[in-house]
Amino acid sequence: MYYSPWIVSDNRPDFFSLKHILMDSRFQDKAGEELIITIWKLIVDRDLGLFHYSPYEDQFTAKDTHDPMLTFNSFGYTICHCHAHIMAMLCQEAGFEVRIANIMGHEGAEVFYDNAWHYFDADIQMYYHKHPPEQNIIASREDLFQDVTLITKQKNPSNPFHFPDRLPENFYKLYASEPSYLPVLAERLHSMSFRIRPGESLHRYFYQRGYWYVSPGHPKNFERHSSFKNGIGPKETGAEGPTERFWPRRQWGNGYWSYIPNLTKGYNDIYEGSESIRGFEQNEMGLVTADAKACFRLSFESPYIYCGIPDPLKRLPAVNGAVLKLKFNKSSNVDIAILEIGDDRRQISKSFSNASEITFDYTEFIEGSCHFEMEIMIKSKDVILTEFQNVLWCMVSPHSLPPLHKLGANNFKFHLGDEHGDNTRPFRINYDMTEDATEIPGAVKTENAKYDGTSVAKIIAIDEDKSWASIFAFESPRRGNIAWAEIYAVIGGRFPEEQSRDIPPVKILSSEFIEGPYEEINSHEIVEHPQGWHFGLHSRAFYSKTKKKVFIKIVSPKGLKYIRFTGHDIEIQEQKSEQKLEITHQWYEEDPHVGRRLKEHTEKINGPADYIVQSKNEPHNEGITIACPSQPIS
Repeated sequence: MYYSPWIVSDNRPDFFSLKHILMDSRFQDKAGEELIITIWKLIVDRDLGLFHYSPYEDQFTAKDTHDPMLTFNSFGYTICHCHAHIMAMLCQEAGFEVRIANIMGHEGAEVFYDNAWHYFDADIQMYYHKHPPEQNIIASREDLFQDVTLITKQKNPSNPFHFPDRLPENFYKLYASEPSYLPVLAERLHSMSFRIRPGESLHRYFYQRGYWYVSPGHPKNFERHSSFKNGIGPKETGAEGPTERFWPRRQWGNGYWSYIPNLTKGYNDIYEGSESIRGFEQNEMGLVTADAKACFRLSFESPYIYCGIPDPLKRLPAVNGAVLKLKFNKSSNVDIAILEIGDDRRQISKSFSNASEITFDYTEFIEGSCHFEMEIMIKSKDVILTEFQNVLWCMVSPHSLPPLHKLGANNFKFHLGDEHGDNTRPFRINYDMTEDATEIPGAVKTENAKYDGTSVAKIIAIDEDKSWASIFAFESPRRGNIAWAEIYAVIGGRFPEEQSRDIPPVKILSSEFIEGPYEEINSHEIVEHPQGWHFGLHSRAFYSKTKKKVFIKIVSPKGLKYIRFTGHDIEIQEQKSEQKLEITHQWYEEDPHVGRRLKEHTEKINGPADYIVQSKNEPHNEGITIACPSQPIS
């Protein structure tokens, strides 16, 4: 068993976390504006950056995701407002003050340095300098509102400077609206942490294989942008799948998980890989049911979004993305349950009668998610399960993968553990206050708080002159204890007419005990907005790694819309194994005598290491596989 095995190439950032990205050599020894421009250049880079295409819709919020790690690693594309928030989060991680600047139907990021705000657009790909004698100063959103010639008559353009079909002579009109600003939606909840079990492998390609996730809002977007005018169009790429609409016409990529544990006597794969297992024995053929209710439960967690082969207009369910195959020595009755982890915890069940072989395509039930559980119950005694195979396709951004990039020696690094070096697995719990309820979801203790289904923010203060307080419990669904967590709470804003009121800040606190003591992990002034819109507050908490349940306390003068919690539980303190992972790079070379040939290089590793892959000719990347072979019991 290995936790978060990760490969990094020497020619691109480590996309494991925001912290890892900023450790890349391109950012070293840079500060101020030079550092900000380097961050912007990464996001707009034609190889590593995020191209423009309708983003993934978060299944909990039903809104476009702003999560940077999910976007960089699973998709490689997004649109304007998400570009803005992702750039802002990278700048926040680098220590800068940031905000989101509204433009008519568009958003960009503003960063504060040198005692002023400066506007950067990571979607349309530009920033603007002021006119002489301040031609070396990057303009703010307010500057662009006051003087549109900074856009239309720019003397010192950025590089790149605008999309080919979003040129300054037309784009300047968007800046005519009065400037307004929003705080960053720091939805930093997605983790690239995962585990790989004996008998399990992760295959990632540098190109797409036809599998992708169509969000619920995508078909309407495809229809809206499909029109042609004067022989030109469509405005956006759509139903053909995530594709950049002009050169270099980047696309998404794919990968798949394969879990084929050795079930026979002498191997511990299924016991090590299951969350729970009962009613089985092992023999030379496989798992033998000792009673008529033998059962095992498996958890599947991926840093990449599961997907299938879709109908882009969602008239038919996606297929072939999640397929389970079982074989028995004789006919049996089997129940299979699929349960999502977190979010709305949907569950589906399927029963099979008198079956000796089962093929179950459950793509439509798990597509768009990255965590779920599977429970298999065999309801016949003395039946042998001889084969278990589960394949899960996912979306993988090829821009985030570590490639061979040159003829000769290509250098790679391999590291283990989460971003803090712990052997954790992520789990997510969401408490949605907007659902119909008679009490506060997830709350174990409240003070001056009530649930009001008629308000926009469902949790409000009983006495409006005082802050309300609520304690929420979060418990690991597995055996492990919680090492650390990321928390995201969405809090109501203040109206402009409330300026005269002395409104205290919202506070997020954490403890391992319901009665405390509680440690403050974040505090923020209530954000003003013309309509009192909500704002998001991201916090991070660390724990002693001895408790399965922890508590988050929110103290706020304004309402709570929802709270999301990504916990990281730890099962073992140290990874020690004689069993080695097998890392295989595949690429094509153009042999001068025989043409294209597929090449392979495999490394066997059981700890952090550096290694080299040699290419005799220019490499053209195909894929990377991480495999954890079945290991006999010693």
